[in-house]
Amino acid sequence: MGKWIEKRSGWLPCGGSEAGRSPGRPKIESEDYGVRFIPVRCPRCRSKDVKCYSSHPPIRYHLCVKCGKNFKSVEANDEK
Repeated sequence: MGKWIEKRSGWLPCGGSEAGRSPGRPKIESEDYGVRFIPVRCPRCRSKDVKCYSSHPPIRYHLCVKCGKNFKSVEANDEK
């Protein structure tokens, strides 16, 4: 393992695991934990080989490595 990472049993309470959870902390349900990820594609050539060169949330600016097109994406707000 790397210098800064220590692998411990229960260090990340995924899926509502009881291991590693402090007393008094609410149980985390799997659907409440995490971020939805939608891969960005180039609008011109539909390539997934895209680099983000600037980010000012909720707007991100991208460059397609395959065709060279610059474009922006807007982060969706998933709050219910």
